[in-house]
Amino acid sequence: MPNTNSGFLTRLRADGSAVVASTFLFRDNLSGTAPHLALDAADNPYVLAATFDALAPTPGCLAAGEVFVAKFDPSLQRQLLLARTELRFGLGVNAFEVDECENVHLAGVSYDNIPIVNPLPNSPTTITPNSSIARMFSLTLDARLARWTFGSFFGSLGHAHGRARFDKQGRLYANACVINGAGFPTTPGAYAATTRSGNARKDVVAYVLDQGTGPGPVVRAVTPAVPRAVPRTK
Repeated sequence: MPNTNSGFLTRLRADGSAVVASTFLFRDNLSGTAPHLALDAADNPYVLAATFDALAPTPGCLAAGEVFVAKFDPSLQRQLLLARTELRFGLGVNAFEVDECENVHLAGVSYDNIPIVNPLPNSPTTITPNSSIARMFSLTLDARLARWTFGSFFGSLGHAHGRARFDKQGRLYANACVINGAGFPTTPGAYAATTRSGNARKDVVAYVLDQGTGPGPVVRAVTPAVPRAVPRTK
């Protein structure tokens, strides 16, 4: 049953000495918290959250789902965009960022299906909902919050959990603890090209995913024959 929590958004002075602007996020039956926040180059804040509230999407934005992305102006007086992202509660997002072109990126692990758009090669395109199997994923919304330009699971892995971060070019840096690491696609020169877990079947993996985000929407996430997930180097 939905609770009565309210999310809020507050802007502080750079030195933290005073509140510049503060606002509640929608009505007091907001059922999900607002755990993810990012800023674009113009200091417009973006919120990623989940709710049962009947939020009205901005015309032209994605319009269904429990997980939403909202964009506000820096004064927190105007909501500029709101999209219902077609995603549901239970999505394990651990990375959220807005890149230099205002594309919106999110990544984490999911026990449910996601929109599949330009997926990585040799990666699953479906998952059995409500099972004990989770998969790592990455998703990108265009700057208008109108369509997914990229959506993919990564590798044919079993249960996974970990941490991820995006940079301002939209590159994803991630590591995870997984079961059945044999399904993880390593790259030439990797520190360990095959599973090192032995009979335990548990592995710690790390990867960098470059979608090739340029001045416009992502046209193709990867070339079909060559995954653009590369080992992180110093």
